[in-house]
Amino acid sequence: MLAMILSPLNSNKWDKWIEYCYEGTEKLLPGLSQYELWKDSFTPMHISKITGRESTSSLGLAQIPAQIAKNRPSFISPIFGLFFVGDDTGVNGICSELAINSALDCTNYILTHFKHPKNENVN
Repeated sequence: MLAMILSPLNSNKWDKWIEYCYEGTEKLLPGLSQYELWKDSFTPMHISKITGRESTSSLGLAQIPAQIAKNRPSFISPIFGLFFVGDDTGVNGICSELAINSALDCTNYILTHFKHPKNENVN
């Protein structure tokens, strides 16, 4: 599961904000942390630094102008078992709606095409 949390653009207390987000995710989905394999956090300033952008915007990291609507990248990558979700993939919706739809489409694909190690019949 990937959780995206909106945050302020600038803060002096990123550690507290990140912990607040983790706690909120656990409240939304009680017991989630017991299934956690790993977690990582990025602040808007970190995104700005790794993308080379002056602003903290992280939209369209790997897109070109022609990649809109049906020309957006698929959530299925050329690397087996690696998938992409977000508002840069999929065809239905805009912004958050597009990100949510791509995550749902990807989840359905994974549940349909892959077997869970503990249960052969996930569906």
